Amino acid sequence: MDGSVAISTGTTTTWSGSPTASWDNGAPTSAMIAVISADYSEVADINACSLTVNNNAIVTIPSGNVISLFGGLTVESGSSFVLNSNAVLLQDGTTNQNSGNITVNRSSQDLMRLDYTMWSSPVEGQVLASFSPLTMANRFYTYSSSGNVYTAIANTNSFTVGQGYLIRMPDNHPTSPTAWNGAFIGKPNSGTITIGL
Repeated sequence: MDGSVAISTGTTTTWSGSPTASWDNGAPTSAMIAVISADYSEVADINACSLTVNNNAIVTIPSGNVISLFGGLTVESGSSFVLNSNAVLLQDGTTNQNSGNITVNRSSQDLMRLDYTMWSSPVEGQVLASFSPLTMANRFYTYSSSGNVYTAIANTNSFTVGQGYLIRMPDNHPTSPTAWNGAFIGKPNSGTITIGL
């Protein structure tokens, strides 16, 4: 016995949208490879081994739905994958097997113009200023555990994976309590993420 284990996936099921919008080999399961090759916005969870979005498909996952993958998410050039606020991409595994960019829309609690809230990016490479472009440049902060204080950070920096940032509401935000909608754009984070304090 050599201690190795072979893991094989089952068949592939494809959402092609033709002639009717449906999966050609039944709804995906955790042992199946899922491929979305036509526009998709179903109010349904997806549970698959991996997911590929191709053929210029526009995928929008509605609020409340969960995409559960054992492996990676691949979004090919020309296609798009959008998670609306309160939709979730959940991945097992310890390494990031993802490729291509996604958009993750998120809404804050009801806040007023001078309020702050904490954000952490679910994607790689998201620049702070691009996430909240109308927040004053000196109103982005990171937490310093050694001094137990928040320290200003340049808004030209990118979010560090797994780290939270204190960001003031944009200067054009209403003075009455209102949710703010932001969009994270980049390759989705996955795997084990460790942040030292």
